[in-house]
Amino acid sequence: MTDILLFMSDQHSHRIQGYADDPVVRTPNLDRIARAGTVLDNAYTACPLCVPARAAMISGLLPSNNGVLFNFNAISSDQATFLHSLNIAGYETVLCGRMHFIGPDQRHGYAKRIAGDRTPTFHNGMPKGKKKTSKVTGFDENSSLYYIGPGDSPVLAYDRYVTDRALEYLAQEHERPQFLTVGTYGPHFPYVAPPDLYEYYYDRVSLDDVSDTFQGYPALEGKMQEADPEVARAARAAYYGLVEQQDRHIGAVYDAFQDYLRRTGHPGIFLYVSDHGDMNGTHGYYGKQVFYEPAVHIPFLIQGDASPQGIPSTAPSACWMWARRCAAWPGRKSCRGMEWTSPSSCAPAERTPSGWWCPSCIPISAMGTPHWAGWCGGGIGNSSPSPASQRPMCYWTRTATPWKSIT
Repeated sequence: MTDILLFMSDQHSHRIQGYADDPVVRTPNLDRIARAGTVLDNAYTACPLCVPARAAMISGLLPSNNGVLFNFNAISSDQATFLHSLNIAGYETVLCGRMHFIGPDQRHGYAKRIAGDRTPTFHNGMPKGKKKTSKVTGFDENSSLYYIGPGDSPVLAYDRYVTDRALEYLAQEHERPQFLTVGTYGPHFPYVAPPDLYEYYYDRVSLDDVSDTFQGYPALEGKMQEADPEVARAARAAYYGLVEQQDRHIGAVYDAFQDYLRRTGHPGIFLYVSDHGDMNGTHGYYGKQVFYEPAVHIPFLIQGDASPQGIPSTAPSACWMWARRCAAWPGRKSCRGMEWTSPSSCAPAERTPSGWWCPSCIPISAMGTPHWAGWCGGGIGNSSPSPASQRPMCYWTRTATPWKSIT
């Protein structure tokens, strides 16, 4: 069985990556993973807010259907997640760090946790009648510009802790096939970056998309924040620095995972995704909770034994469909409660030296027997093309209606 490592950051906008043609940011590790694997260029979050995006990803249900619409909601503990399917299949499902679960259930299907979270895990804010006596340790858009500049922060410290725990775990031997999630908090604000990175980016970042005259939609009235050039430059320099710092963590974990695979002789898949992006000054907005490109367009990389090298996918995809693909893993038992759409063909498959490749789907077929007949997942398939189409088709990935993004 294939070992799988999912590295999930928080609030990383797709556009701030070297392979995504940003001319300033330095992301050598993401760039080399992109060259060695597959890039989903049009991956979008289910919701530009942490908890709803993550709940959608693990449950396979849109926020409108799983009831998680805000950061103080939680899916029910009896709701099936793709982790339950992997447990049934024999995987050891391990959570290292952040998944922003709310409430007493801090696993939702993960068999064990080796690094805790750091944001509040209580439901629905402070109880009525209780006086708030301490500061909440998280940050929201309304305070994102209060802390800007070079230095250290709880986010940076937490990510060092998570990365160290992940490296320790990958240095050990494990009997069962692994599904390891490494969850970091960066590049989420506060916009505080290591001093060397902040200074490097301060005079290099562009402010061409920062505006205090942008006419947004009426529903967004009141979200416009400081567009002063000095504040905007500081926030952007720090965000770029946070992305580069995140790239360093990703590179360290990726290399440790490759070492683990070499030691064990196991096949492996490495995935990188973020829950949503960050406006970081575009149109005068900061943070998320808007449906503009910087907030909803996310990075999604897959590198592994069955992933074609350097082949980008421009078809629309969504990280919340990951749960469906795992639940529909061929030859394995799957949990009820996942959300399915009607089968509709997405993109014609293309032949590669390794077999058939669907440019619209994640190559999760490497996790089990490659198969095309009626399961959602795409990737490399060994089945012969049907006489009618001359090429196999995969399902449940591309939207049936025209779509466009809002910049």
